[in-house]
Amino acid sequence: MVFHKIYWTGWISLHNRKKQELTGNKDEGLNSSTFWSLFLLGLTSVYREGFEVVLFLQNLRLKVGSDIILQGALIGVALTMIVGVLTFLAQRRLPHKKMLVFTGGLLVVVLEVMMGETIQEMQLAGWIGTTTININIPNWAGVWFCIFPTVETLSFQALAVIYVLGSYFAARYFTKRKAMKQKMISNNANPRVINQ
Repeated sequence: MVFHKIYWTGWISLHNRKKQELTGNKDEGLNSSTFWSLFLLGLTSVYREGFEVVLFLQNLRLKVGSDIILQGALIGVALTMIVGVLTFLAQRRLPHKKMLVFTGGLLVVVLEVMMGETIQEMQLAGWIGTTTININIPNWAGVWFCIFPTVETLSFQALAVIYVLGSYFAARYFTKRKAMKQKMISNNANPRVINQ
């Protein structure tokens, strides 16, 4: 929900406003400057996402090699195509809200993994200290979820998850508060609603 409100409502609505500003003059048609403005607008929206993916894949390629990355990319493209086809076939029956909540949960897991990986890399580079905790964390948790028995890794991962959950609950609180204020304003503007 937080992802939907901040990303889609903010980022996408900004691009929609820019598109409407650029194409608002219907008398001229699509002139050269409008075309290039729309082209640059589309390029920035695609480039932002692509840049993140390229950085992520380059890091993985340096660690495990090109063949594994190519295989993973092909599997990812195939799964994306399957999901795309299924989405178009069953678009009216899909539980979109549940899918967004599930995607948000997956993004929290990705954030936790990326935070653990970043802190471990900084520790290996000697940029931050390493305070080992004497707890048994299985090796697979370090490989798959970047959970390592250090104070720094676990605390930063916990802070990241608390920040995301806190922003989610804060957004819900402010949304409900805004709705209550609007309801009170509409009740004050229409006295009959209060009497009923």
